[in-house]
Amino acid sequence: MSWADLESLLVARERPDGSVVLVARDVRPATELVASRPLSTIVAICRVCAGRHAIASKHGGRGVMVYAHAAPPAFLIDAVSAAGGVVYDGKTDRASRGALAATVQLDAAFVDLASAVRRRLGAKSFAGALDLLEAELRRAPQEPDARWIAALELVALAGELIRERRAARW
Repeated sequence: MSWADLESLLVARERPDGSVVLVARDVRPATELVASRPLSTIVAICRVCAGRHAIASKHGGRGVMVYAHAAPPAFLIDAVSAAGGVVYDGKTDRASRGALAATVQLDAAFVDLASAVRRRLGAKSFAGALDLLEAELRRAPQEPDARWIAALELVALAGELIRERRAARW
């Protein structure tokens, strides 16, 4: 299971009362998380939301969604907390009470991701970046983990194209 796999969660333990602890693990070094902050934020929120959905649908809403990382940066704690999870660093659970709403964090992360993709591809516009990324993806087969990342990059670019046409709103 990879940090970017939006479908896989570990069941840490089921309790006799029917509640569950679900865990999403991220073993990347903290420096790598920081270097890919927008993508890390989006993936963390998605994984926590997926876990909370599983808890709601399969365990009657009884359970905890844990995002495990040995040295979580503050932005990761904020993202996971806003999505309704807790971060476990190997010693203690961490949560942020003052985190911005998940929707605000996602909006900022998607803007930043689209801008990073545009710069990486050397495109002058989001539309140009979208064309280049689509062409790049058609040429090279994607590994399973890379498919999630590519999909999120495509969504980020498409979102910015919509924002340009709708007076800065999605």
